[in-house]
Formats: sequence, structure tokens, C-alpha cells
Amino acid sequence: MKIHKNIKSLRKDLVLIFILSFVIIIIIDFWLMNVPEIIPIGAELGNIIYRLSFAYITSFIFYFLVVHIKNEKDKENLKPFTKRNVQGIISIGKSINLNLTNKSDFLSLDELKEICSKTPPKISNLPYSVAGLPNISFDFHTWFQYIDYCRLNSWEWSNYLFQKSNVLDSELSAILLEIEGCGLFEISNKLKNSVSKEENIILLHNFFFHYFSSIIKLENYYNQKLIK
Repeated sequence: MKIHKNIKSLRKDLVLIFILSFVIIIIIDFWLMNVPEIIPIGAELGNIIYRLSFAYITSFIFYFLVVHIKNEKDKENLKPFTKRNVQGIISIGKSINLNLTNKSDFLSLDELKEICSKTPPKISNLPYSVAGLPNISFDFHTWFQYIDYCRLNSWEWSNYLFQKSNVLDSELSAILLEIEGCGLFEISNKLKNSVSKEENIILLHNFFFHYFSSIIKLENYYNQKLIK
């Protein structure tokens, strides 16, 4: 069962080249070996292709047994660590959404635009948990300060994961980079110490939408890859 899982987790392109190399060797050994040369350098060319195919198969088996199986074992051993950190990042996204919209579900772009048009930049109080941390008193004067605080907490969770980058697949890495480099965090970091003269935070609605979309993507990854 574990062998099947390890094979299934291999990159598809590597497996495809392995199968192609194997087929080439079979064809050369059991068919082309007895076929007369059609071109003058046919035998030499066939010999080169044969050696390259054999070398790839050998390298592939070495990679699978020595590198890939170890990486998959490391991923499995560190899965609770990965789950906890991913949960932390998702929790921050949900806290921001809850404090902004007063709803647990993520809203559409138009719905966020309407809410942001009615939300002043200054914060009187946050009704729900801050960055996934309940029952703690925080003093935020503006939404920019609040979101920047969330950015710092989110980066801490992501940084823990990147320190174990050998257990991160490319999909998770891409989602984490998308979240930590999102426009919402960037603009909030720049404006956290400024005094806004705007009546609302409608300028953030598009940034909120893209950030929440990334959080949804991360939650889908969590449900599909980490809780199984």
C-alpha cells in the first residue's frame, strides 16, 4: 500500500520518461536488434539512445528508493506540523472575513464592495477573534493596522513551513506565496501608520476578494491533501 502511494506521488513527467525509456529498451532488445540498418549510423544512434534510456532507468530507480521514499516519509512524519500551521493561516483569513462581513462564509466581489463602502477606516471594536486568537484585548485604530497585524501572524505560520521546505510540494508553496505576497497585506503594511481621510475602505474590496480566494484555495488543499 505504501509503495503504491509512493509511486502515485511521483511527478508524472518523471514516470512518463521512465516508461518511455523502458519501452525503448524493450523495442531495441527484442526487435530493432535484428533489423538491418536503414541509415549508415543507425546502429551507433540506437546504441546511444539505448545507453541514455538505461542510464535514466537506473537514475530513476536510485531516486525513487533513496530520495523520493525518504521525502514522502518525512512528509508523513511532519504532517501534523504542516496541518497545524496551515490551519493557523486559514484561521487568520476566516477571522478577517468574520470581523469584516459578520459572516462565516466568504462573499462575492460585489458583496465585499458593498460592505467595504459602508465600513469606515477607523475601528471602534472587533466583535470576533483577532487573527484566530480569541479572548485577547487588542488596540487597533484602523483596518490597516489590524490587517497588518494579521499579516505578521500569517507570515509566522508560513515561515515555519518554509523552514521545512523539503516537505512542501509545489502546490502548497505556491498558495502560501500567493497569500503572503497578496495586495491586501502589501497595502496594509504601507498604510498602517497613515491617517486615512477616506470615509470607507472601498479601495480594499478587491484586495479582500483576492486574499479570501487564496484562503479558500488553501482550505481546499488542506481538505484534499492533509486530512486524508
